Amino acid sequence: MEDTKREAFSLGLLTENRQELYGVATLWIIVFHSYLCNVYFPTIVGRLITYGNMGCEIFLFLSGICLYFSYHGDERTIPFLKRRLVRLYVPMVLICTGYWLFELFRGGVTVGALGRLAANYLTLSLWLTGDNQIWFVSLLMLAYFLYPYVYHALFDGAHKGRTLLLLLLLAVGVTVLIQASDPDFYNATAVALTRLPVFLVGCFLGRRVYDRHPLPPWVIPVCAAVFCTVIVVLEWDVLHGMWRRYFYLPGGIALTVVLAWLFHAVQWRPLHTVFRFLGNMSLELYLLNIILIRLYRLLPCYDPDTPSAAGYLLLLVVNIALAYGFFRLGKRLTPRVQKWFLDTK
Repeated sequence: MEDTKREAFSLGLLTENRQELYGVATLWIIVFHSYLCNVYFPTIVGRLITYGNMGCEIFLFLSGICLYFSYHGDERTIPFLKRRLVRLYVPMVLICTGYWLFELFRGGVTVGALGRLAANYLTLSLWLTGDNQIWFVSLLMLAYFLYPYVYHALFDGAHKGRTLLLLLLLAVGVTVLIQASDPDFYNATAVALTRLPVFLVGCFLGRRVYDRHPLPPWVIPVCAAVFCTVIVVLEWDVLHGMWRRYFYLPGGIALTVVLAWLFHAVQWRPLHTVFRFLGNMSLELYLLNIILIRLYRLLPCYDPDTPSAAGYLLLLVVNIALAYGFFRLGKRLTPRVQKWFLDTK
């Protein structure tokens, strides 16, 4: 009994149902994106939806944790990067190529347009052109290349907490310098730059999650209180700009812990099935959501002055259906691409 109790309250909860957690984060994000179509939902649920970008914190926090599982043991940088690149590139190329070619011919084939297309395929469009269509992929790519250095900085020395603090200060300091020296570049990339700290916290916890470090029961109510406090402070609107973005960090981490515990405690199969289904294709859902929104706003029936909640909900249904199709296709292609890519010297 004691062993079971100890297992129930460990940091291992953060990976026990990670696909379900990815599913919650992704659903929250794509429903939140309704604001891009001028659609807003009433009531307290609608207010919570407006903080859906906190789903990115959940996703990046878990990504930092899970990279430890991928890198630990082997610790070879090139094979690690190859595996991660394939996981990003296969769905991105499958989903985005048609839309990128549509935009290329729609705007005219020029040297500049071809350069933007190349930047998209290199996942550099956020940093080079300020286009945030695939900003999350651009940030993940940066995170993957940084991870081996972060891993060794955190785990090769004795002072892991001190190293984390230095890395956090470095990430925030660089962002502050960018904002001061090049406000336009900061404004274009803040959505990604201000998310690096939550990724670093996830990296720091990776080993503890892997070791299933004991989690005191009082952590759950404390995390619930932290999340509620973050929402209240955000509702007061006393924080702005960069610091408001950074304030999502404690809320996203706290909510992740609470949700992990809830999924562990509530073993209702339909609940797990739905969110695992969404979580398995989280990247496909996200990439398609932005494309469908942009295409939807091009339709003659779209009028920003008369937003349609029903129209956006229909878009989400199409989003999920198409994402599942691309997910199934990617699942068949990824092993082949990965085998070829990993065998390439």
